[in-house]
Amino acid sequence: MVALRVTWDTNVAPSIQHTHVYFDGVEPSYRSAPTGPISLSAGSGTGTMRIGNFVAASQGNAFRVIDELQIHDQVLPP
Repeated sequence: MVALRVTWDTNVAPSIQHTHVYFDGVEPSYRSAPTGPISLSAGSGTGTMRIGNFVAASQGNAFRVIDELQIHDQVLPP
């Protein structure tokens, strides 16, 4: 099992990395990383957010397992 954490900050300066990915608390090095503020439009309230991965039954397991999901309104340290 791997603990995956993805964080992003929409209010960083133009040259600052805004997205970080951690595997078991360790952030790997990146070939390139997105920088600068992110522009996000307001949600409509009727959209759908999907988290996970569906694989056709003919390719093996139908679903991958996510045993815990947390969404926070601030970036938390690893």
